[in-house]
Amino acid sequence: MDKKEDSSDAGLYDMFIGQSGGPSKTRIWLLSKMRDRLNHPPDAEPLRKQWALAMVAASSTARSLGKFGEAEEMARRAKQTLEGLFGDDSYETTTATEQVAEAYFALGRYDQAAILQNDVLKKRENRFEEDHLETLSMKAALARAIWHQGLYIEARDLEFQVMQTPKVKHGKNHPFTIKIKGNLADTYSYEGHWQNAEKLQVEVMEWCREHLSQNHPNTLHAMFGLSKTYRKKGQLRAAEELQLWVLSLRRTIVGSKHLDTLATMDDLALTYLDQCRWKEAEWLLSQVSEIRKRELDRSPAILASESALAIAYKNQGRLKEAEGLESEALNSTRMIYGETIAKPLDASTYFNQGRFNEAEALLEKALEIGQKAFGKYHPRTMTILFHHAWAVWSQNRNEEGEELILKAAEI
Repeated sequence: MDKKEDSSDAGLYDMFIGQSGGPSKTRIWLLSKMRDRLNHPPDAEPLRKQWALAMVAASSTARSLGKFGEAEEMARRAKQTLEGLFGDDSYETTTATEQVAEAYFALGRYDQAAILQNDVLKKRENRFEEDHLETLSMKAALARAIWHQGLYIEARDLEFQVMQTPKVKHGKNHPFTIKIKGNLADTYSYEGHWQNAEKLQVEVMEWCREHLSQNHPNTLHAMFGLSKTYRKKGQLRAAEELQLWVLSLRRTIVGSKHLDTLATMDDLALTYLDQCRWKEAEWLLSQVSEIRKRELDRSPAILASESALAIAYKNQGRLKEAEGLESEALNSTRMIYGETIAKPLDASTYFNQGRFNEAEALLEKALEIGQKAFGKYHPRTMTILFHHAWAVWSQNRNEEGEELILKAAEI
């Protein structure tokens, strides 16, 4: 590479390192440039450092666009390069490791994410004070990962610990305190402590409205969390009103293909399913499924969308389409978790032969294995639950099957 190319690339890397925030047009353009350079790290050491740091930023952008596999590869390559340059304990390497963990989290590989986050946390605690925001942020990320493994009590304790630290130092209205309060509310909601969750979510929403704006992403996130709690409490009209409001704003602000918009559509569809509004649920879930297949990498979210859409089809008597979605869900399982996890779920022969009770027995055994290996609420266990619910449903135990699917879709 000549000096002119070196200078041009250095400018590009500096531009990306200096960018922050969501997937703006500039960051998307820069991401395309970094893709071209993924397999061509510079030879010169100073430029190689810039390349790696820019690749870390590119990983964050790719993840925000739903390109989780690409995000993981970029962050991993950057981590390897920075380890070679500065060692495993350097701040630069730790930052890249954090991005690898975030990519694992987005891909549903929560156990691997937690291992890396715990490693990063120890290094942050050695470098910074306990109440430093970088230390607290990593504790919060670790709490989120262990929560998704079904370790709700441990996650809640860690979140409460994180929330108290900036509260003591900076006050109860510190933005980080508010953020962790929202995370704790989500944990309460999924544990079924809906009154505690609602109280915290209302506090967070009101703070965001007062200090940010009605349309700020944090305000919308708080409103979305509150709507989920309303739905779980059975306050479906209140949930729907909030979900429609959030969906309208997210479509306008971040677009119809954004991950937050798709999550809102998913949850609004669940509200429609709870009200037996099959057509409306189908319309939303069909859009979500199509966008996720076309634009985004496979992730656990697509399993929930496909299974919820199967409910809408089945309740309209469209059994062939529902069966097709079951096959797609199995393929998604293979792509996300691999053949080892998918193989016990492959009861397609039993399904094709109408031997649903044998399929159910096979899946019950897989469910027992999954609960012991990963935990009751781990996404891999939830995946088995989706397939088990289908076997139950196919024996005309519709109410029991729907209850199982909706339970798994909420995790």
